[in-house]
Amino acid sequence: MNYGERHFLQNRLPLPVSTGLVRFLSTEKRRIFYFANADETDNIAIYVSVRVSPVDESTVADKTQCVRLRFVFSTDLYRVSDGTLMAKSVASRVLGIPWSAKGVVTEAERLQLQLGV
Repeated sequence: MNYGERHFLQNRLPLPVSTGLVRFLSTEKRRIFYFANADETDNIAIYVSVRVSPVDESTVADKTQCVRLRFVFSTDLYRVSDGTLMAKSVASRVLGIPWSAKGVVTEAERLQLQLGV
């Protein structure tokens, strides 16, 4: 599920997000629901959707970080052979970047503008 979220940000946005930026995502909360098991020979399809919102920086405890965005990912895993929904995850992840990482802060600002948040 984490792989699907990273892949979505790096490959499915109009302007892809760098690996460096993705490394600064931290998980606030994740709920996972399992419905079926997979065999080692099963292929799994991952479907990801995301909602993005700004973070009120006055509520952030760690002032050494610039917190830009909150992503809420909804991820579904399906077994390809029969289309069975195997698992679902809803994860709230925050993009928190140290102020010292100026290049990544700039990229986060560009992403924020791109997403209209």
